Formats: sequence, structure tokens, C-alpha cells
Amino acid sequence: MLRNMSPLGQNRRTMDQKDFISQQLTRVNEQVAKQHREVRHKEMTNIMFKCLNGKGFEYLNMSDLNDLNSLLSQNIRAIERRI
Repeated sequence: MLRNMSPLGQNRRTMDQKDFISQQLTRVNEQVAKQHREVRHKEMTNIMFKCLNGKGFEYLNMSDLNDLNSLLSQNIRAIERRI
């Protein structure tokens, strides 16, 4: 089909395919990033509950501690809104 098209038509179709693939790649990257954030949130929630049950958190690195702090702050704000 592409062979039967004029050179201008072939070029246009190729660009359309590149644009389509680029859009799809962007969409998939956004989905992966969203899923990564959701998984990280669940991990931090799990760690938070472990800490509340008396498990230590000394094994956490600085990034984990910062994320846990952020999650705790969000939960405190949510509780304060409910009160």
C-alpha cells in the first residue's frame, strides 16, 4: 500500500505513524509513572502501618523517610479536615 502512494503521500503517512507512535509512547510513559506513584504510595502506607504496630523503621533510607513523612503529613491533613 505504501509503495503505491506518491512520495509526498508516503512521507505524510510516515510522519503520521511517527506522531502516532510518539503519542502512544507518551501515553504509556504517563501510565507507567502513575502506576509507579500508586505502588510507592502503597509501599509507604504499608511501612506506616508497620511503624504504628511497633516495627522499627531504621532500615529506611532518606528517600523512604521523606516519602513516609509526606504520606504522614497528607494523612494528618485529611484527619484534620474530617474533624
